[in-house]
Amino acid sequence: MVDGAMNDKEMGNDSYELGNFDEAIAAYSRGIQQKPDDEHLWSNRAACWLSKGLHDRALPDATRAVELAPGWAKGRARKASAHYGLGQYDQAAREYQLCLKLDQENEEYAAAMAKARRAAVAAAAAAAQQRSARESADPKTLGDESMRKGEYSKAVEFYTRALKSGGEKDPKIRSNRSAAHAKLRRFEEALEDAGAAVRLAPGWPKAWYRQGVALYNLGRREEALRSHERCLRLDPSDEEVQLSLIHI
Repeated sequence: MVDGAMNDKEMGNDSYELGNFDEAIAAYSRGIQQKPDDEHLWSNRAACWLSKGLHDRALPDATRAVELAPGWAKGRARKASAHYGLGQYDQAAREYQLCLKLDQENEEYAAAMAKARRAAVAAAAAAAQQRSARESADPKTLGDESMRKGEYSKAVEFYTRALKSGGEKDPKIRSNRSAAHAKLRRFEEALEDAGAAVRLAPGWPKAWYRQGVALYNLGRREEALRSHERCLRLDPSDEEVQLSLIHI
């Protein structure tokens, strides 16, 4: 069994040197099946994933190598490289720092640690800039973006901020927050916002539709029917409302 694993390891090494990473992965995988506690097999397969740019595949292999041999700098360096490739710069820097403790004269590890730390600082600055930009952006626009992403709780927060920032008389904000509440199955809140939208814009079909959706989900079918019919009188071509009426 051990001889077979060593054979596969040598075959994997040869394939790796030739740049045949898929063949090397297959060989190392066979070796791991026979000798699952060999850190070199896990680490070498991680190196193949790294060479293919598949850092998410490399990380668990490198992590297993580190678990099996925590004092082996090379295996830990591959884990650090996987973290770096995944944009996890702080973790990468910490792993490279541990590598240096194990191999203090290794200039490659020192340079990689410095690079990871610079990347971590740059990423933190970029994230802070993005947060600042989002905080200064129009909250209604941010609410609309959150709705498109399916982040309905965030959408409610942004629409609420928009209402408090002078948008209390904007029926679209009320209507949009009603839709977000409905997605979260908060139909009482959805009805309150839809009702406000109807009062602000009684000639706007969408407001009546939002109200109808909330009423229907609250079990108030007769009222929901009237709201949908009012919507259709305002916009007879609305196919979504026509379809909804079939189910009421």
